[in-house]
Amino acid sequence: KSTPFDLDEHRSATVQAQAMIYNDPQTFPEVFLRHYEVGDVLGDGRFSAVFECRDKATGIQLALKIIDKAR
Repeated sequence: KSTPFDLDEHRSATVQAQAMIYNDPQTFPEVFLRHYEVGDVLGDGRFSAVFECRDKATGIQLALKIIDKAR
């Protein structure tokens, strides 16, 4: 018999699996990666992740925030 806590555990596992996708720079669109170099994760939360980023043409360092709108 399942309990509401079982649903929370399942949801947590699902959220963690999805986070690995949007937190993985290799899954970013190719057109983005052509123009920017993505570095380390600066911060990570339930709905977004922030990465170090550098414009390849100018060398300007930026912060890139990826928001998972599905959440």
